[in-house]
Amino acid sequence: KCLAAFYDLFSRVRPTRILEIGTHAGHSSCMMLALTEASVVSVDIGTVWIAPEHSWADWGAESGEGGLMYVAQVLREAFDNRFSLHIGDSTSASVREALVAQHRVAPFDLAFIDGDHSYPYVHADIEFALSLGIKDIVVDDYNESDSDTARAAREHGLVMVHEWKDIHSSGVSFALMRALD
Repeated sequence: KCLAAFYDLFSRVRPTRILEIGTHAGHSSCMMLALTEASVVSVDIGTVWIAPEHSWADWGAESGEGGLMYVAQVLREAFDNRFSLHIGDSTSASVREALVAQHRVAPFDLAFIDGDHSYPYVHADIEFALSLGIKDIVVDDYNESDSDTARAAREHGLVMVHEWKDIHSSGVSFALMRALD
């Protein structure tokens, strides 16, 4: 289901540069890189344990930043250096300054927001993506209208283009949202 959802997403939106907030074990990054020719610039806080059963890469006992560095290395090697990783809080000034600098070099045309799923972070991450002029925003854990993610998207005036429901066993969904001019 997840592969089909990503395939459908990229048949609707053909990005060239993706901003991803929340790398975790790199599943979404891998899908984005495999199904597009886009480059992916990802941000992750780097301190959260990634359990081996949640990772497609066997990085042993490494966790947090060490595990993320391994995942980033695998993705860079497998996809012709189209993947880059910033480790830090997506709402921090230093991370945002680095992302703004990268956006000036080559603009992002899709944001994939899958970091901290609490309302303050989702709200801030959507606001940041919009400040960069990104019109197409994918929000993870959308789950219709009852989630913090859905609330933040509504408050920013995003309009749902499509929701992919129950993309894996835990009932997670994600939605492509669009900012109107």
